[in-house]
Parts: sequence; structure tokens; C-alpha cells
Amino acid sequence: MTDQSTNQKREDIFSLALSSPFYYIRCDTIVGVITHGNRKFYTKFRRIDNSPTLQSVSEHIRKRNNIYLPVYTAQKSDRVIFIHGIDGSEIFINTVKHLLSYIGNDYKIYKSNSDIQIHIFTNMQSIESLHRFGREISKMLESKIQKSWQIYPDTDIPFEKNIYPLPIDEYIS
Repeated sequence: MTDQSTNQKREDIFSLALSSPFYYIRCDTIVGVITHGNRKFYTKFRRIDNSPTLQSVSEHIRKRNNIYLPVYTAQKSDRVIFIHGIDGSEIFINTVKHLLSYIGNDYKIYKSNSDIQIHIFTNMQSIESLHRFGREISKMLESKIQKSWQIYPDTDIPFEKNIYPLPIDEYIS
């Protein structure tokens, strides 16, 4: 891989991080309780109310801290995110690629410290329509492979839990 392609991939990661108006840092202890519907969620994520800095993103890439980004802001987003663990990811990725080739949506595959992320770009922006779209794709995938992924945005969990780890690199298969 050339230095230029590595730099471009890093620029994509930095762009993803810096486009967010705020971010979360994972803490070792519970920092809050969120009530959503009739459920309580405990969180270990502390919100930082400004964009990640280049230094904090660099530290994340070097695995010195854990940065998480919101899936959506102001009830809008341009993507559905599927998150799958590293184990068994090849089957998952190949199945999603095959499915998306028929649907026709653009996507990017990233890896984080502990998982694989597939960002599916769409012209839908409302959280409800993105949630429905993600569920439809998930149902199609479930007909082919056993469900072992998470979908975001998820309207069944609170806004503060609709977060994903900042990727550390683009996935190359």
C-alpha cells in the first residue's frame, strides 16, 4: 500500500471524526443513567461537546483512547451503520456486499479496534426511515446468515446510545 493511499484513508477517518459536532469518550465506570420508554440504560460514555481534535483522533488510532461518534445529529443522518464483530466477518461482509450490489447503495467498510463497520449511504435522512431501511436489510441478511450484528440508527434505544466507535482504518478484504 502506498503512503498516498494510507494518507487518503486516514483523511477519511479524520473527516468522519471532525464532521461530528460532539463525541463520546469511553470511561471505565458508569457515568450516567438514561431513561428511554420504560427502560433504564446505564452508560460508560462521557459526552464531549465539541468536535474531536486531530490529536484525540490520532490517539484513538494509536489505541490510547476510545472515541465514539453519534450516529445522527438533529434527528438526521445520511447513513445506516451495521456493526459486526471481527470473528466471522468475512461471511458477513461478502453477504452484505452481494446484497448491496442489487440494492445499489454506496457503502464503505471500516474496521475499529473490536469490530467491522459497514456504512451504507442513502438519500434518506429521517431517523425513522433510516431505521426501517436498516431493518429491511437486516431481514434480508437474516434469510442468508445468522444474525450477529447491530444496526444504527436504532429507534428502540436512546439517542445517547446511538453511537459507534470511530474507525481506525478502512477495511481491505
